[in-house]
Amino acid sequence: MIVEKLSNPEISKLRFAEALEFLKTCDGLEKGRYELAGGAYALVQEYVSRAEDEVRWEAHRKYIDIQYIISGAERIGFAFTENLRGTDVYDPAKDVLKADNAQDASFVSLRAGQFAVFFPSDGHKPGVSDGEPCAVKKVVVKIPV
Repeated sequence: MIVEKLSNPEISKLRFAEALEFLKTCDGLEKGRYELAGGAYALVQEYVSRAEDEVRWEAHRKYIDIQYIISGAERIGFAFTENLRGTDVYDPAKDVLKADNAQDASFVSLRAGQFAVFFPSDGHKPGVSDGEPCAVKKVVVKIPV
């Protein structure tokens, strides 16, 4: 997992150049799916953050997630996939493994302009309220591995 600010020029040294350029210009986009080069795509989402016990853990095998907050704030849980417990069967069509809980988990709070990167080895629990539930506008860029 990587947590960083979009304004940090050092982050562009990673191999996520197109995704990061897309995020710099996505604030005014409507909800929906946007195709990017190389099989990557972006999902613009709007929702209200929820209590931790109302959100399940998830993990992906085919994509790296870059989760970027446009507005609002949320907490995102992080745990290595081997620490996920109460897992469903992996759904290859949706590239998702859902789980009820995780051992040795930690949470990070993200605010507007910040993002976190989750690799296939990283379970994550997005959309958790950071205090009171609030409206969140977020972009999730999915980069194929």
